[in-house]
Amino acid sequence: MGRQDNCSVLSALDGPPRSRLYGPVPCEMGTIWTESLTSYVNHLGWVYRVSPRELVAQELVPHVAASYSSPQLTAFCRQTAMSLNGNGGLAREWSTLLERLTGQADLHLLTLYGWIGNLSSRGHLRAMPTWCPVCYAKWREQGFRIYQSLLWQYQVVTICPQHQRRLETRCPQCHRPQSVITVNRLQPGVCTQCGAWLGAEAETRSERVSEDETVWQHWVIQALEELFRASFEASPLQWEQFFTGLATCLQEQGAYSRLERLTGMGRTLFYRWQSTPLAPYSYTPSLESHRSSKVSRTHSSYSRWKRGTTLDTPACEAFGIWRARAH
Repeated sequence: MGRQDNCSVLSALDGPPRSRLYGPVPCEMGTIWTESLTSYVNHLGWVYRVSPRELVAQELVPHVAASYSSPQLTAFCRQTAMSLNGNGGLAREWSTLLERLTGQADLHLLTLYGWIGNLSSRGHLRAMPTWCPVCYAKWREQGFRIYQSLLWQYQVVTICPQHQRRLETRCPQCHRPQSVITVNRLQPGVCTQCGAWLGAEAETRSERVSEDETVWQHWVIQALEELFRASFEASPLQWEQFFTGLATCLQEQGAYSRLERLTGMGRTLFYRWQSTPLAPYSYTPSLESHRSSKVSRTHSSYSRWKRGTTLDTPACEAFGIWRARAH
């Protein structure tokens, strides 16, 4: 066997190309409890025992389209970086970049794009991170990695579906909100401002959650779970064709009244959506709009939901997701 043949054999035995960064597997990927992309970025920094913000500055920012001065990067990491968990262009750019640098595939599933597809990006995400203190305490007790669930970052999700406890938005010690991408090397689960532990036992007093809100949150989680399953089993949802078809259906006589009965949402929301000069799917009635319309909070709507006489799958039947994907 000649030298050239030896080189060919060695090349064939070479493994896959090495990634620039170590690529840990995200927590609960493929479930509605999946880790958020910003939580994953923080974890990468802690894996390397450096400040996550420093890791972003040295390893990520040089590869993105936007440029950041030091003050701009500070402001971005403190709050604006929440958009990395969304479904806009920034989330797709950074998730694709992290896939390339870590070798970890499908990181778009850590963003709302992997959950709700190209639905309007407005109004879905919270401005600052939230968490369930009981989840944190139980994960630490069981030796699990502490992370921030993407589910908690939805504005419309206000309580932890597992512990029926209101999500926290501020540190119980210093009463300050949490930075999205932290500047220090503190481990997850502690305040990014004062270092206090953010976990709490289930017996710890918290703001009472009403029965009305509990029922609403059950509906929200069921709807979000349907959306997640639809995107995860195939590909991120694409809404153009569905909303074009819906706009056509709304031209029929009595369509607004039928849609109001079907969804429990005020017809004025659909009038406003239909009259927008933008793309037909750029403004869509959100789950929060559904609640704020107060139609969903009537006794008749909730009693039908409790009796199981409403549509079997609220999200998919009410908005035609399965039908939209089938066509």
